[in-house]
Amino acid sequence: MEVFRFLKKLLLLLPVLLLMLCVNYFVDPSRLIRESSGEYYKNVAGILQSGKNIENFNVGGMYNLRIFTRYLIDGFSSKKEIVVLGSSRTMELGAPDFPGRTFYNNSMGSAGLEDTMAVYWLYRTRKLLPGTVIISLDPWLFNKNSGLRDFEALQTEYNGITEYLCEKKNSSLLNLIDTSMLKKLDVLFSPVYFQLSIQELYGRAFSKRKEMLATSAGISDDWLKRTDGSLGYPLSYKTRTVAQTGDYARQIQQSAIFLQKFSSLDTERFEKFIGLLQKDNVKVIFYLSPYHPVTYKLLLGSDRYRIIGEVQKYIESCAGRHNIEIWGSYDPAFYGLSEKDFYDGSHVRWESMRKIFKKTYYNASGK
Repeated sequence: MEVFRFLKKLLLLLPVLLLMLCVNYFVDPSRLIRESSGEYYKNVAGILQSGKNIENFNVGGMYNLRIFTRYLIDGFSSKKEIVVLGSSRTMELGAPDFPGRTFYNNSMGSAGLEDTMAVYWLYRTRKLLPGTVIISLDPWLFNKNSGLRDFEALQTEYNGITEYLCEKKNSSLLNLIDTSMLKKLDVLFSPVYFQLSIQELYGRAFSKRKEMLATSAGISDDWLKRTDGSLGYPLSYKTRTVAQTGDYARQIQQSAIFLQKFSSLDTERFEKFIGLLQKDNVKVIFYLSPYHPVTYKLLLGSDRYRIIGEVQKYIESCAGRHNIEIWGSYDPAFYGLSEKDFYDGSHVRWESMRKIFKKTYYNASGK
């Protein structure tokens, strides 16, 4: 009887499963299932490589910016003097913030330590090591329970650097076979990708979504991806009032989304990673992006999230041991930032971020 009940429930769920599979396959918003060669990402990367910016840049997608980054770095013909590795909290930094230096910003949304390590491995394996790497150290990089999985689009690169750091080869069966089909199946059966597909369908049907296009313009009312990797925010962000920003800042769950179950610091991989950069003679700079004053107070006042204070102390200790500069602080008061300097609880406005970097960069470089 139990078997029949189970089969009956399975049959009831079958239409839902088939719907999810069909939507994921035919919508495929991040072009992960039906495009085996990655032509979509090659073409998008080619726009930047041709010297044009991308207007209406699609910042959504499950893995798209990771795959895009691989093709983009593949097209670099020379080394950059400065590279930024981080999350959306550093996406607006651009070449004008570092005058006279070749620069690229590899920040990507919801980036974890795995993303940072994988992108560095892309540079290293292509013999394009930059002179300086600025690493945005968000607190969740040290939370082994962050739940971040987007880095799996760069799983090959992440496996490569972790195997190198452990000085051993992973000879498991999964590393001996082509896992591309397994990854496609994982996406095809993914409820998260289904949600993304539904959002994409809704956008196509009801919103005035614009197609991405090449442009020489340096500003836009929409998302703008520039040739230096920086991202221009849309007008809807730039015109937020202090009151609106405060409303976002009080939604602590948004700023602490990757700090769940964060009980202790996971630092072993990070220490090995920093050791590799210094072994490669790459100058390392730590950047701590400030939180909105309201958000910072809420985080420190919470038993669940106050660990960010311990994270900053660890980073300061690590920097001292490795003779690494620290720019920024989670504490907005450190640079005298107020509520008007933020878009929301965890993203500093470009003008305010530029003040932080301009002050530290000019002091450090003597320019």
